[in-house]
Amino acid sequence: MALLHAALLLLLGVSQALAGVVAQGEKKRQASTTKYCPSSTQICFSEFRTPTSNIIYRIAIPDDAAAAPFDILLQIVAPVSTTGWAGLAWGGSMTKNPLTIAWASGGGGGAVVSSRWATGHTLPQPYTGATYTLLPTTTTNTTHFQLDVLCTGCSTWGTTTTTSSSLNPNGANTLAWAKGGRAPTTPGSNASSFAYHDDKGVFAHDLSVGKIPRGVFDAIAYDAGNAPPKPSSSSSSTAVAAPTATTASSSTVAVVPTSSTAVPTVVVTSVVTLPPPRPSTTTTVKPTSTSAPTTTTIITRPTTTSRTSRTSDQPLTTKTSTTVAVVPPKPTAVTPPWGVDRYLIDKGSAKRG
Repeated sequence: MALLHAALLLLLGVSQALAGVVAQGEKKRQASTTKYCPSSTQICFSEFRTPTSNIIYRIAIPDDAAAAPFDILLQIVAPVSTTGWAGLAWGGSMTKNPLTIAWASGGGGGAVVSSRWATGHTLPQPYTGATYTLLPTTTTNTTHFQLDVLCTGCSTWGTTTTTSSSLNPNGANTLAWAKGGRAPTTPGSNASSFAYHDDKGVFAHDLSVGKIPRGVFDAIAYDAGNAPPKPSSSSSSTAVAAPTATTASSSTVAVVPTSSTAVPTVVVTSVVTLPPPRPSTTTTVKPTSTSAPTTTTIITRPTTTSRTSRTSDQPLTTKTSTTVAVVPPKPTAVTPPWGVDRYLIDKGSAKRG
């Protein structure tokens, strides 16, 4: 009896220990989801970093998603030196759930996304139940490839005609990841075959951590669907200089030809207002015993000159130069300094102009 009691205590202790291990494991899986908010965007992702292989999976969803279906913004970042392909299983298993497979496209500098589905532990086949929109931020450099996609159909899927599975937008979901060290057979094709994985894992991903405003999410979706096509490396491109700012000149008038054969005529008019001339002739009359001396001023009239020149191979050009002499006021008994008089006349000319 004592032995039976001891055995029960031992069994209970083992059960409690296992429960503790499971609980700690769940805590670690929950803690694996963190919030990542790059400073250059308005997007905050729920992020998971693989404990091995240095691959990052980031997910963002609309903040008003209460239940599936909902679209998903996915980012995968992986080192190119050790990652031939990286995959994400939305149902936490290799089989019977949507698989998102990504790899560097090769010489193109981008990345490829492939929608797959597996019914067994064989090469996953193309899956049409999920559609992906490649975002223009997708890229590959010398160290990593980054895949940015918008997925429609990754949040819910049907395993049979009567049952379906879906993701919880308000809490943790069991997802799985895998990667292969060898590049796909045809990197430029999303239908390429690829080798068996050499690393994998299961994790809990809390989608509520990566909720972003619906307006921001829709803007990303709109930009993704309306992004201009990228020019191919084989196509030629022409650089077009930016337009330069031009200002209209009030002194230049373009005259439209009266017929298709007429020579264009450009008339350039320049008007210059000069300060009043000094008197050209001064006559002083000696005063008599009863009168003050007087001064007689002779003012030259404005002159206008016109010159027209034309050569046989150039448009007709007419230049007109008008010189306007402003008549000074009649001298008074006390004549102000010439500088003051000129300043006032110039101001009056500016007002008249």
